[in-house]
Amino acid sequence: MLDKLELSGPDAGELLDPQLSLYEVKIKHPPIRLYFKHNKATNEIYVFEFEMKTSPEKQKATIIRLKKKLG
Repeated sequence: MLDKLELSGPDAGELLDPQLSLYEVKIKHPPIRLYFKHNKATNEIYVFEFEMKTSPEKQKATIIRLKKKLG
């Protein structure tokens, strides 16, 4: 998963918030979500959090928490 991020950059994930450059990557085996931020000026990627995929409610709560943390 991290190799994919290194090779593809922000194209590896789904954009969640364009103002914060917050992205999410999902994989199925094992079922994990990884949240990261792309710094366009330096072309660096910062991984903030990862979690097991369980429910859409947990995903929404995590995204809201990360937006507050970054914003």
